[in-house]
Amino acid sequence: MRNQGFRHNITKRLLTSASGLAIFKIIPPINFHQDGNAKIELFTGVLPPNPFGRFSGWGCTGRWRRGRNIYPKQLMITRLPIISEQDCRHATPNPVRRICTLDTSRRRGTCTGDEGGPLVSIRNNQLIGVLLFSSFEVGIYPDIFVNLIEPFEQQWVTYNMNILRN
Repeated sequence: MRNQGFRHNITKRLLTSASGLAIFKIIPPINFHQDGNAKIELFTGVLPPNPFGRFSGWGCTGRWRRGRNIYPKQLMITRLPIISEQDCRHATPNPVRRICTLDTSRRRGTCTGDEGGPLVSIRNNQLIGVLLFSSFEVGIYPDIFVNLIEPFEQQWVTYNMNILRN
């Protein structure tokens, strides 16, 4: 459920302006053995052609008549097709390489409140992206993710995670 669980405090935040990533140190640390959570490793390798990712988030699932967003009581998980790098570049004016997802059936996508959520490879359950921008038109415009396959992003995450551990 959305409002159940342990309360954690953020003690330090590191941010890179190049991609919008942030890393937070929380106390007490998440206990991956006891809390039912699982650690997700960074993706290593190359994505195969026509890959899919698994996205999870607490973003809106619809709108009420008065324009207010409806949010789920449980974490939502969906399978999203990852589009080509070329199609993704057309969708974002930023020259930095991104990962984009787009379900042209218009049934699946991200929504307001999902930003910062993980995109995980279905093939090996490793983290390939973090949601940067959620499209308001599911199936028309792609959702845009920070590309954690990029060497610079992986180095930044690894370096700053090591700083926070000490």
